Amino acid sequence: MSDSQIEYVLLPSRRDAETKPLTIKPREWRAALDLSWRNGYTPPDVAGMSRAEVRWLVKALEQGVAGIKEPQAREDVNRLLRFCRGDGILGFTLERRWQRATAW
Repeated sequence: MSDSQIEYVLLPSRRDAETKPLTIKPREWRAALDLSWRNGYTPPDVAGMSRAEVRWLVKALEQGVAGIKEPQAREDVNRLLRFCRGDGILGFTLERRWQRATAW
């Protein structure tokens, strides 16, 4: 199974009509984890995160996002930060899913 065939879905622990999951590519998730590691926090990488773990992840990503030179990579991290500050603030689970087929 290649990275192009799967996606990660971050499902907020808080479930109500207004919370939305975040779908990201495996490469985006790995890049966020690498940035977090470089800024002093080693997050769990496969199961999701608790509220406390999300707080630590946000702190580490905030420290590192300014140093990202590539605009798309910076936007990917900022999108994850928005999710962690919003719908994912109480924690989230991480699911691996096959990508939906697109029309030809």
